[in-house]
Amino acid sequence: MRATLSMKNSATKKQCEAACHYLLIYLMVAFADSFLYDRILTNIVIPVVALIALIVMANRKYQLVYPISILALGFLAMLFVRVSTNALGPTELLIWVAMVGITLIAVLFDVSSFTAQL
Repeated sequence: MRATLSMKNSATKKQCEAACHYLLIYLMVAFADSFLYDRILTNIVIPVVALIALIVMANRKYQLVYPISILALGFLAMLFVRVSTNALGPTELLIWVAMVGITLIAVLFDVSSFTAQL
């Protein structure tokens, strides 16, 4: 009886993980200037970036040097462009950080099945 319950729980857990992974992949695609992004997601960019920052800080799986270095380089490039031409603001930086962060989390959520679920 216990084996049956544990198999049901593991199957339910795998289905929930797959649904979360599909949602992350959908958000990754939606953040690339889609209609949904223009209408809805532009209003919630700051909470999404805050959520990405919390996930990266809380979970060791997402604490990679390379993606965080890319974000830091983008921040420095934004500051340089902002100072020299006054053309790029913090809103664009947050949008860019949200796109890179969602992609990072979607890929690292389950690396082995990312391409199969894509």
